[in-house]
This record gives sequence, structure tokens and C-alpha cells, in this order.
Amino acid sequence: MRNGLLTAAAATLLLSATRVPAHSLGSEDTPLPTIEVEAQRRSVEKRVASFIAAITPPLYADSLVRWHQDICLQVVGPPPAQIDQIVARVSVIATAAGLAVQPNPCKPNFYIVATTYPDKLLKAWSKRDHLLFGDARPKLIDQFLDTPRAVRVWYNTLPTGKPIDNGVMMPMPIAGPATPTTMDAPISAGNVVDAAANMRAIEFDVVQRFTSVVVVVDTQRLGGFKLNSVADYIAMVGLSKINLDANFTGVPSILNLFVAAGGNTVEAAASSITAWDQDYLRALYATRQSSRMQRAAMADMMVHDIADSRTIR
Repeated sequence: MRNGLLTAAAATLLLSATRVPAHSLGSEDTPLPTIEVEAQRRSVEKRVASFIAAITPPLYADSLVRWHQDICLQVVGPPPAQIDQIVARVSVIATAAGLAVQPNPCKPNFYIVATTYPDKLLKAWSKRDHLLFGDARPKLIDQFLDTPRAVRVWYNTLPTGKPIDNGVMMPMPIAGPATPTTMDAPISAGNVVDAAANMRAIEFDVVQRFTSVVVVVDTQRLGGFKLNSVADYIAMVGLSKINLDANFTGVPSILNLFVAAGGNTVEAAASSITAWDQDYLRALYATRQSSRMQRAAMADMMVHDIADSRTIR
């Protein structure tokens, strides 16, 4: 990488629409600004929905994944000054999303490894640490090892009981309208089964959490990318489980940083984390993870931030 960016091998295996004047349509009563804003808002809604659908895993049977514990960063490979810069960038982005980052020394759970030989390092690391890839099938591990990316990421996750939201346990829904008759009726096995079925229809029984994330940077594939750009990309893919095979073109996102072209990586337009990325991360951690409608809630929150709070982009 240029300017010595992330060049050291890993030292350890540990780790707008245009406004039309009203008179042009021959009517001063036509509410053009409202029509215009609504049209732009609908456009934003479609783009946000597509972005969330692309960025999240394709399976809807499980909850989205996020961190439940504080993050402890360990960066291996770059010079000390660059390590400090990477930690600072990732920490700022994580904090803005609502997460806490532990100061060192701490027990690492977010590993960032930069090396010119990622495959050899990962294979050697996995032999020393048999829990590196959790209990994943060998086929999935081989696919990860053979992935020719500038930055690849491995997620170790674990299902856990859904957290209490805002310190208050969500009440179990009852079958039928909440009339005095049904509220006073004796509890029966049928009522319990119906209530449980209703709850499962809108809530996950368990949610998925990160136990560790391993981000591996192949320094031979970085070309002339800037350190801050790479750090922002690492933060985005390490704070949320990203479908890296998705197509993010047409959306202002740091996820477009690396574009495959003839086997090489080239620099895309977005060279730092964008407002869309930050809105996504905030929505991921601010909405109810146990809700099967979390994606819809995230979309509403993002549309509000993008279309209502700022100039539409």
C-alpha cells in the first residue's frame, strides 16, 4: 500500500428534483412544493428499502445480528501510529452508533489483522486457536479462506434470549380484543398456546449477537486507498453483519469503497463513511432486535433522518 499504509505483515497470530414555478402550470393553487417533497420522500423510501434489503442477510428466519457487549479492539500488523488511527476511527463510529468501546488492556473480541499473506496467516491462526471460526462447517471456512477480497470479515455469532427493551418486559399479547370478559376469563391451555403463537408471529424467541468479529486486510490488494477510508469500511462491516456480495451501486455508502474490476480493486466515489451508513448503524442499534419488523422500523428511522432532518441526498 502507498505511503507505507498497512504494509507490515501480521506480527502475531493472536490478534433533486428541480423545482418548477407554479405559474408555469397555469395555477397558483397547485401545491408544488408538497408534491415535490412527497415525490422525493417516496424515492428515498424505495432507496432505503433496497439498501436495507441488500445490506442485511437474505434469510428472515433469524433476527439481525448486533453487538450486545462492549467492543474491545485488537489491531495487528500496521505500524503503531496507524494502529492508533484505526482504533480511533472505528471507536468514533461505534460510539456514534450507540456502542461502547473498552480501553486497552481488555479481552479482544473485534480483531483487525493486516498482512500480505492473509491465507497463510488464517490457516496458521486456526491451527493455534480452534475456536477462531467457531463451530462453522469446513466448507464455509474454506470459502472464507479462498475469498479474494481486499477486506474480508468473519462473524462468530450466538443466539441468546431476547433482551428486555427499555428496561420493561414486553407484555404477552392476548387472543382477541381486550374486553373485560376475555381479561377476566380463566387461563386455559388453549389461551396460552394462542398467545404464544401470536407472540412468535411478531417476536423472535431468541436474537443473534456477535461474540467476535475477525477482519482481515489483504495489503497487496489495497492499492492507493487511504487509511481512514479503510478504517471506515472496517467499522461498517464489523459493527453489522453485511452481505458483502450485494450490489450497493446508486447508494452513497462506504460499502462501495472496493469495486471489482478485472480482479483488481479500484477506488469508488465514497471514500469515507457516509450519512446513510451512520443512519443505518444508528437504526440497527436503536430499534427492537427481537421484533420481526425491525427492518421496517429501521427503514422508517432512516427515511426520517434522510428526508426530514437533512437535505435529501
